[in-house]
Amino acid sequence: MAGPARLVEVWAADNAACAAGCGTGWVVSERGVLTARHVVEPYLSCVGGGVRAGGGDDVARSPVCQVRPASSTALSAWGNCEVVWDDEHIDVALLRLTDEELPPGWCGPDAPGKVAAQVGEEATLAEAIGFPELAVRPDGVRKPEQPPGVIQPAPAVRDEHNLMPFDIDSSHPDSAALWQGMSGGPVRERASGPANRLLGLVVRADPKHQQRRLYMVAFEDLAARPGFREAATEVGWDAVVESRFAPLWRKLVPTKALTPEAVPPLVATVSDLGVFGVKAAVADDTGGSVYPPYLHRTADAELVIALDEAAAGGRRLVLVSGDSASGKSRTAAEGVRHHDQLGTYRLVVPYSDGGVRKLSDEGLGLDHTLVWLDDIDKHLGSTSPDVVRTLLERWPSAVVVATIRAEHLRGTGERDLADPVQELLTNQSIVHRVRLSAELDDTERAGARTVFTNPLLQNA
Repeated sequence: MAGPARLVEVWAADNAACAAGCGTGWVVSERGVLTARHVVEPYLSCVGGGVRAGGGDDVARSPVCQVRPASSTALSAWGNCEVVWDDEHIDVALLRLTDEELPPGWCGPDAPGKVAAQVGEEATLAEAIGFPELAVRPDGVRKPEQPPGVIQPAPAVRDEHNLMPFDIDSSHPDSAALWQGMSGGPVRERASGPANRLLGLVVRADPKHQQRRLYMVAFEDLAARPGFREAATEVGWDAVVESRFAPLWRKLVPTKALTPEAVPPLVATVSDLGVFGVKAAVADDTGGSVYPPYLHRTADAELVIALDEAAAGGRRLVLVSGDSASGKSRTAAEGVRHHDQLGTYRLVVPYSDGGVRKLSDEGLGLDHTLVWLDDIDKHLGSTSPDVVRTLLERWPSAVVVATIRAEHLRGTGERDLADPVQELLTNQSIVHRVRLSAELDDTERAGARTVFTNPLLQNA
């Protein structure tokens, strides 16, 4: 049976009969392979030449490290590798294929299975993949297996190297030694998972626990080891370990409003003002940026008072209103990004089509979260305003910052608000409203003349 496209056998020896090792590996880039360090220890022990003393004549060492795709049935499909990074403490090594030509059956760059994710804090259903038979450079093709099991991430059950137990829940061999060939094999989400993401790497079998327990390095722990990310980049692997809840966040929030790990960023770290709904500048002179420099507004002082109150647990729905093109989104964005306390909150920007309701329904923790609702009338047009009240009641440290055109609050716009929405947004016991004028006052015009050189911006 052929294995997954990224699965490989790993074989290492000094080629002088002093030692040899065999295990499993996983292709993470065009030429990069992850495996357990002890599998390639015979290669590492004599890299750089030297001699082996013993019994008589010294024998020159010629270390060998090779891999063969599990999807290939050709016995000649072995490719030569070198070790570019290893960590004895967690027993992991990163290999690079050195042959100019890739072995027959080598996986393509778009083959599934290169996305890594955090395990998290709860027991997780997963499956290990590898070659249980511990045969050294076998004459035939070894048969891979994919035993299902449960990852146990609790600190109390980890070993002295912080390795997580992976407890197999299917049939198992009579001896733990028969699991040793799994070393270097990936542990990934079960088929029902969002994308069969990688969660860890098997490094050893436990002789106890009825031969059901393997130990794995979690990818979040691997990524934190010194030199690992640099070595991963060297072999062409972007070793981002995304959040366990990344698929869920991608359903609720636009990708541009998430970090590379697919989680909401801290408010103060968001440099792309487009995330807040700020429109790119049309005028020629924008200070060399997509957005012009920020012109401080008279309303900034009131906005600071509103944000301070929200952060302190007072009215936690801050509503910035103003006419079209008055600068509502930019003013509010600058206010939250530079706020000492709210700048440390997570920023969640849900989709306008029912995103607030879905955010509440999914039960994601929203402690110390700033929920950004640009054009809040669009967010509440298809759902009950009660979802905002419920969100604020359920998460006492959450804050909602929103914008709206003043005409919609006056009931004179194209999208008149339904009575419950109007009632919510005009309720001064819940909402702190900050009004912004479309026209600059004298102080703001004076500021514009010092900030901008373009007359269109000076006279806005």
